Amino acid sequence: MGLSFFCNHKIPKNHNHEPDLESLSIAQRREIGDKKRERGNWWFSRQEYSFAIQSYRRAIEFLDEAEGGFSIEKKDISEDAEKQLQELLEDRLKVFNNLAAAQMKIKAYDAALKSVDNVLRCQPQNVKALFRKGKILAAKGDTTAALSVLRNASQLEPESKVIKQEVQRLLDVIKRDTKQEKSLYKKMLGQNKSTEKTARGSRIYYRTWGIACSSVAVVLLGAIAYRYRFL
Repeated sequence: MGLSFFCNHKIPKNHNHEPDLESLSIAQRREIGDKKRERGNWWFSRQEYSFAIQSYRRAIEFLDEAEGGFSIEKKDISEDAEKQLQELLEDRLKVFNNLAAAQMKIKAYDAALKSVDNVLRCQPQNVKALFRKGKILAAKGDTTAALSVLRNASQLEPESKVIKQEVQRLLDVIKRDTKQEKSLYKKMLGQNKSTEKTARGSRIYYRTWGIACSSVAVVLLGAIAYRYRFL
């Protein structure tokens, strides 16, 4: 079974050893979801990233209020229920962040980007998600966009040495790439000048050779005419 299975496969929701989502309260869903998140963390710490991804995806199902037909009218939500829903959301966003980290480990960058975007849609200033998004964009080759995201993260958390190091690394990459581009441009310009010089030299050579040949032809014709004149 390949690694892509755990990234793309839709895990069945109904398991014999687990209750249906519809039958669970918010508190129960949080409890089960958090256990699955912790299980994912356990797999992640052992570098079993595919199993970690599987656990995180299951955790998200339990922590998503849209799953299992769970719905409450806004006007009917008590202050306590609203608090529980907010906690459910925050737990889910933690899982998405962890899921992105595991997906990055197996270089599933497109999937990881979707995971961090799920976080940033709800929490645009989530530094951990911004940092990971910058890393993902850099890995995908979009250095300029990555630098912009990481600078935003650095402004939100200026004391973070890790973010500063990544910003500096990308600046060095851009500087190196710019230097290489300039070097390549100079080489191309030098080759063009060399080609033009060679072509110009060739034109002069053929023009000189043509003049010389014409002169020889004139001398030969003159000699022939002189010879037949006295025959």
